[in-house]
Amino acid sequence: MQALGNWELRLDTKTIYASDSAEKIYGLYGGQLELAAAQQYTLPQYRPLLDNALKELIENEASYNVEFKIKNAETGDIIDIHSIAEYDIDKKTIFGVIQDITERKQIQEALEKLNSEKDKLFSIIAHDLRSPFHGLLGLTEIMAANSSEMASEEISKFSCVLYESVANLYRLLENLLEWAQIRKDFTIYTPSEIFLTDVFAQSREDIKQIAIQKAIAIENEITNNLKIFADEKMINSVLRNLLSNAVKFTKTGGRVTCKARETEEQMIEVSIADTGVGMPSDIIRKLFILGEDVGMRGTENEPSTGLGLLLCKEFVEKHGGKIWAESIEDIGSTFYFTVPTLSSSTAEINGK
Repeated sequence: MQALGNWELRLDTKTIYASDSAEKIYGLYGGQLELAAAQQYTLPQYRPLLDNALKELIENEASYNVEFKIKNAETGDIIDIHSIAEYDIDKKTIFGVIQDITERKQIQEALEKLNSEKDKLFSIIAHDLRSPFHGLLGLTEIMAANSSEMASEEISKFSCVLYESVANLYRLLENLLEWAQIRKDFTIYTPSEIFLTDVFAQSREDIKQIAIQKAIAIENEITNNLKIFADEKMINSVLRNLLSNAVKFTKTGGRVTCKARETEEQMIEVSIADTGVGMPSDIIRKLFILGEDVGMRGTENEPSTGLGLLLCKEFVEKHGGKIWAESIEDIGSTFYFTVPTLSSSTAEINGK
């Protein structure tokens, strides 16, 4: 239930009288307050808005209907306020009602975020999903029309391109499905004790053929006995996406290296470094933000939607970890993420 409060401003004394419920919203006590003293609780950027609204109400009897933010005097919380008022000329008094709309604003922001996510997904489906299909249609049309006249070398070459297109399309569909599931809370988080090298090996196997085609070495420098406490499917998805991106943005003959270390916070920090094209700082800032277009394609013109990195962020944060990137143009990029060790998770459980 959103709190409501009444107030009146007497213009002759410039004193505000507030009801108990209005005082509670503002975190004030005493029943009356000088106008200047009351205004100090309104966030500075909204004070001109309120001044103009009061001026219009008094001079033109215009409608007073404003939304602004205040800082609760008692708790320090920032609160969203909706206020309406009317002017009694005879009594030279303004009578108003304020409403705490913080909850409504939070719901509105959540809905805006969902709409933004929906628009992003539609964009991917409409553009990035359509493009691979166009490529597939073109390739299969050529092969269907000319296969009898093609040399074995040509057929082999077309087959490799066809495989790469299908693999890219499959990864995109997989990310779309995983993203939709986690957005609807259909993804079940089931952490357990697992060896990081085992998950890495599976992820590397998933993108093995793409790496072979570009002659890119994927090196594993993770200690064999290193354990994490994590959801195996989620971490597999994180590693698969990061390895896929590393291969995508690394030129033929390059190298991708995966390392891991235990931090002082009892977390495992995993890093995936490549010798690829790198990124400028303005692109790095956009990588994990929904709706931002990084506008990059792989070294072989491979498509990149950015959805995979958003999925990585969701899954890593599900584990209480963080994900970030460092990069130097023409040198390469390194992506980092953290996941808990068994000991840190056990300690948290025991401490509850």
